[in-house]
Amino acid sequence: MNLFSRALQQADVILLLGARLNWILHFGAPPRFAKDVKVIQVDICAEELCNNTQKCVPLNGDVKAVVLQVDLVSLSDTT
Repeated sequence: MNLFSRALQQADVILLLGARLNWILHFGAPPRFAKDVKVIQVDICAEELCNNTQKCVPLNGDVKAVVLQVDLVSLSDTT
């Protein structure tokens, strides 16, 4: 088993940036992913968000803009 597969199987949370949980990613299902994995999915296309998983936090928007906003929030939380 390669490191990528092992990381997916052992991850608690997956941050999916501009990608879909399709057949290439085994629809986010075991055995490729951990049984209880949670997904944070960022995509500009609202129709594609959380299509194939129940445990998903959808963030609709441009990936760069969303990542910058999340980074700013996390920086402000450190004080």
